[in-house]
Amino acid sequence: MMAGALAEEEFFGELAGDDCRDRRDMLYIISAARYHRSGFDCLPRLRPACRRLVRRHRDKIECVAQALLLRRTLTPDEVDELIA
Repeated sequence: MMAGALAEEEFFGELAGDDCRDRRDMLYIISAARYHRSGFDCLPRLRPACRRLVRRHRDKIECVAQALLLRRTLTPDEVDELIA
Protein backbone atom coordinates (compact mmCIF):
# COMPACT_ATOMS: atom_id res chain seq x y z
CA MET A 1 0.00 0.00 0.00
CA MET A 2 2.57 2.52 1.08
CA ALA A 3 5.00 1.69 -1.69
CA GLY A 4 2.79 3.08 -4.46
CA ALA A 5 2.63 6.58 -3.01
CA LEU A 6 6.30 6.58 -2.04
CA ALA A 7 7.31 5.33 -5.49
CA GLU A 8 5.26 8.11 -7.05
CA GLU A 9 7.06 10.67 -4.88
CA GLU A 10 10.43 9.10 -5.65
CA PHE A 11 9.89 8.88 -9.43
CA PHE A 12 7.98 12.13 -10.03
CA GLY A 13 8.93 14.29 -7.08
CA GLU A 14 5.39 14.63 -5.80
CA LEU A 15 2.22 12.73 -5.09
CA ALA A 16 -0.63 13.43 -7.54
CA GLY A 17 -3.31 12.70 -4.94
CA ASP A 18 -3.00 11.66 -1.35
CA ASP A 19 -2.51 8.34 0.35
CA CYS A 20 -4.82 8.88 3.30
CA ARG A 21 -6.96 5.87 2.33
CA ASP A 22 -3.86 3.66 2.16
CA ARG A 23 -2.72 4.98 5.55
CA ARG A 24 -6.13 4.26 7.06
CA ASP A 25 -6.10 0.73 5.66
CA MET A 26 -2.57 0.12 6.97
CA LEU A 27 -3.54 1.31 10.44
CA TYR A 28 -6.50 -1.06 10.39
CA ILE A 29 -4.35 -4.03 9.33
CA ILE A 30 -1.67 -3.27 11.91
CA SER A 31 -4.21 -2.76 14.67
CA ALA A 32 -6.19 -5.87 13.72
CA ALA A 33 -3.03 -7.97 13.79
CA ARG A 34 -2.18 -6.49 17.19
CA TYR A 35 1.43 -5.81 16.22
CA HIS A 36 1.35 -2.61 18.23
CA ARG A 37 -1.03 -0.88 20.60
CA SER A 38 -1.74 1.51 17.77
CA GLY A 39 -0.69 1.52 14.14
CA PHE A 40 0.48 5.08 14.72
CA ASP A 41 3.36 3.63 16.76
CA CYS A 42 5.00 2.05 13.74
CA LEU A 43 4.04 4.24 10.76
CA PRO A 44 6.90 6.69 11.34
CA ARG A 45 9.34 3.76 11.02
CA LEU A 46 7.56 2.05 8.13
CA ARG A 47 7.60 5.01 5.73
CA PRO A 48 11.41 5.46 5.70
CA ALA A 49 11.90 1.70 5.43
CA CYS A 50 9.48 1.53 2.52
CA ARG A 51 11.18 4.50 0.84
CA ARG A 52 14.54 2.68 1.10
CA LEU A 53 13.01 -0.40 -0.55
CA VAL A 54 11.59 1.70 -3.39
CA ARG A 55 15.00 3.30 -3.94
CA ARG A 56 16.81 -0.03 -3.77
CA HIS A 57 14.47 -1.65 -6.31
CA ARG A 58 13.82 1.37 -8.51
CA ASP A 59 15.17 -0.27 -11.67
CA LYS A 60 12.88 -3.27 -11.24
CA ILE A 61 9.88 -1.06 -10.49
CA GLU A 62 10.57 0.99 -13.63
CA CYS A 63 10.92 -2.17 -15.73
CA VAL A 64 7.55 -3.51 -14.56
CA ALA A 65 5.93 -0.08 -15.00
CA GLN A 66 7.17 0.15 -18.60
CA ALA A 67 5.85 -3.33 -19.36
CA LEU A 68 2.48 -2.40 -17.84
CA LEU A 69 2.30 0.70 -20.01
CA LEU A 70 2.68 -1.52 -23.07
CA ARG A 71 0.46 -4.43 -22.04
CA ARG A 72 -1.76 -3.15 -19.17
CA THR A 73 -1.65 -6.56 -17.45
CA LEU A 74 1.12 -9.01 -16.63
CA THR A 75 1.01 -12.53 -15.27
CA PRO A 76 2.96 -13.35 -12.13
CA ASP A 77 5.43 -15.32 -14.26
CA GLU A 78 5.96 -12.32 -16.55
CA VAL A 79 6.67 -10.09 -13.56
CA ASP A 80 9.10 -12.65 -12.19
CA GLU A 81 10.89 -12.77 -15.54
CA LEU A 82 11.12 -8.97 -15.70
CA ILE A 83 12.65 -8.60 -12.26
CA ALA A 84 14.94 -11.64 -12.37
